[in-house]
Amino acid sequence: MLPIAQNDALASAPPRRDEHARLWQEPAYDRLECLTARFVRHRYDLHSHETYALGVITWGAERYRLRGASRVASAGQVVAVDPGEAHDGEPAAEGYAYRMAYPSLGLMRGVAEEMTGRPCGGTPSLPGEPIDDPDLFRALHDLHVRLERGADRLATDQALVAVLARLLHRHADLKARPVAEGRGDGLTARARACLDADLDRDLDLAAVAEAAGCSRFHLIRMFARATGQTPFGYRVDRRIAAARAALARGERPCEVAPACGFADQSHLTRAFKRRVGVTPAAYRQAHGHR
Repeated sequence: MLPIAQNDALASAPPRRDEHARLWQEPAYDRLECLTARFVRHRYDLHSHETYALGVITWGAERYRLRGASRVASAGQVVAVDPGEAHDGEPAAEGYAYRMAYPSLGLMRGVAEEMTGRPCGGTPSLPGEPIDDPDLFRALHDLHVRLERGADRLATDQALVAVLARLLHRHADLKARPVAEGRGDGLTARARACLDADLDRDLDLAAVAEAAGCSRFHLIRMFARATGQTPFGYRVDRRIAAARAALARGERPCEVAPACGFADQSHLTRAFKRRVGVTPAAYRQAHGHR
């Protein structure tokens, strides 16, 4: 889902020569972002996406936490994460290389509706475990390469619809509930609303607990149960989401950092890289801004 030749990409911690990451965007497919990367020491913080995260491990193995369990995806396997699901990622053993795509909920619903001939009002849910499906692996890998190389549009359209339909038909629960229904009770919703607002404000836990109508301890416990994250982790995620939108519009990292609640550009770069895989500068370039 994202990439760019990462010249300045790992700015805060220069990569080993055998690490790389590239992010790009495919506007024709609901702003689909794609990423190709090889990591031997880079670790993702616990985070979530507003989109699906779908990809193939092409070398090595990645260890990640998802749905309360530690999992390892190895070369030849497909990985899939639903929107809003908290997860992290790190090299297992020597490291890993992968190709990732981040299709929107709208894109996935559209394919599901075309495939079934019925409206899809929910959130098609994918397995948390790595998927063993050689045919799907090859098809997804080939699609990703096709997107990276800018192949014929008609052929790419056909491949994308076929791959997503195969994934949904073989491995998805198409009757899953809408995203909004999986995010906890009123307490959690009130806390989220507080954490979503005024991202440049230095918010304390007491203020969030007051907005939620509970104690700080109860807030931490219930929020983690509903979202898989701490209030602080969720707040950073929202700041990163706001930063991504601003960078995609062409705003510069030095301007984005204070507007999104980061102390300075270096702070933004560190947090962004640990959640997105590339630096803010690389992400901005991926969206066509020099």
